[in-house]
Amino acid sequence: MGTRSPPSTSYLVQCAQQLRRGLAVPRSCASNSRCSRQIRPVSAERIGSTWARGLVLNRSIRIVQSDIQLGLQRKELAMENVGSEGRGSRRRLAEIALQEAASGRAGNKAMAGPEIERYLSVLREALNRNAGTTEFSNTAVGFPWCCAFVYYCCLRAGFRFPAKPVETYRFTLAAGPAWLNWAQSEGTFHSAKSSSAEVGDVVLLNRVYDGNPLDHTGIVVAVQSDHLLCAEGNNGNRCGVFRREYSDVEGYVRLPEIA
Repeated sequence: MGTRSPPSTSYLVQCAQQLRRGLAVPRSCASNSRCSRQIRPVSAERIGSTWARGLVLNRSIRIVQSDIQLGLQRKELAMENVGSEGRGSRRRLAEIALQEAASGRAGNKAMAGPEIERYLSVLREALNRNAGTTEFSNTAVGFPWCCAFVYYCCLRAGFRFPAKPVETYRFTLAAGPAWLNWAQSEGTFHSAKSSSAEVGDVVLLNRVYDGNPLDHTGIVVAVQSDHLLCAEGNNGNRCGVFRREYSDVEGYVRLPEIA
């Protein structure tokens, strides 16, 4: 795929402003498969003339890499440790998820590696404890990491809850069913059959990763009438923003905001 023309400065700022207000991205981008690129929340001050690597998504949820001139200043997002950047705001959660998704970080063949260790690390201790092992202390050991991506973003956004919030349940939050079980016990689960998505929701998806129920998760960053845009980890073993059909959604975990 060839190089795309850069989106205009005003367009990028419009996307950022709408996302920060919790609104959907402009339909011209979200609904047009030729323009359905990743979107970073940016400010006018950060618009520059440098190059950044972006990802292009299409309706079949395949990842196609493309170099696109976004006209953004490079920003280092690496963190030595997960630090809180707020008091638990779903709007902030969506912004952080977009930043992480825009990085395009990828795992190695073992679903591990330095690029994604920031995500894996937030669940390693819980996995060790749950399995009665020390295996997951080895950073060369990987695991499916879509839930780790979501949990990491939640922690950065200021939400604080344990990696195994229901001690009597067999799974940690490294597994989609644990998110459903916990949210149902807390009254924070909203079924897709009876509820509409909101920006900043944790979305639970069915049969999009390995063909099983609750096999994938992400964070809603835009809501359209016929689909969602979600920031995800471990889609093709890398981060990105992807279109999701409502027919694939089990429901939403709506984290209570912290005043």
